Amino acid sequence: MKYYLPYRLLAACMLVALFTGCKKNCDVIAGQPGCRVEKIKGNVGSFDDSLFFTYNQQGNPVSIKKSFTATGYPDVLFRYDQHNRLIQHIGYYSDVSFETWHDYVYNLQNQIVQDTQYVFGEWANGVRLSYHHRYIFKYTYDGMGRMATWTFIDDANNSSVTTYTYDSNGNLVNGKTYDNRKNIRSTNKIWMFLDHDYSVNNVVPAGPYNNQWLPLHLGSPGKLYAGSFAGFAYSDIDITYSCR
Repeated sequence: MKYYLPYRLLAACMLVALFTGCKKNCDVIAGQPGCRVEKIKGNVGSFDDSLFFTYNQQGNPVSIKKSFTATGYPDVLFRYDQHNRLIQHIGYYSDVSFETWHDYVYNLQNQIVQDTQYVFGEWANGVRLSYHHRYIFKYTYDGMGRMATWTFIDDANNSSVTTYTYDSNGNLVNGKTYDNRKNIRSTNKIWMFLDHDYSVNNVVPAGPYNNQWLPLHLGSPGKLYAGSFAGFAYSDIDITYSCR
């Protein structure tokens, strides 16, 4: 399982690590701890269900399957180009209808800088046929490759900008408390991108942990919202990994 970091970003991480001692930030952004998420069971998207993950030979996610689908709770398909870059991310209900369809555009640093999202449409044989709405998202990144801004443009050309900042521990500044273990999203950079969160650690409550210090449980019973993973909100989940 290989993960490639653009040379400029790698150099930036090395400089940050040299002068600030924040090597752990670069480790999270650049790669994964030898494990990947195989299954999530618990309350996800307001449903009690199990999510099953499959991957390609390069270790990137290919699909997320559930026992059923609903509005706001589709199955997920990931598509890649010949360079193993994510180019489409599709949330679908069936072979004929989808909820969201994302087309991604990259810069020279292999970072996603634009996302065209099509909402509520039809598809056949893997081809998008129609849609009801289209939105544009634009992204910028900081010197460590973390998402810095997210610009949303609706189909009336109205826009809004969300800015992301990180604390000295490498965690997203959002008023939440973190543990001191490896973030579940560090298992793949795609999870960081989808959740707009490149934090080094996990939001508590979290744990217990496996022998790679990844959380086996996140959230708590009765909590309405504890966080998100792979684009889905969760309140109380158990995580199963496969580790090399």
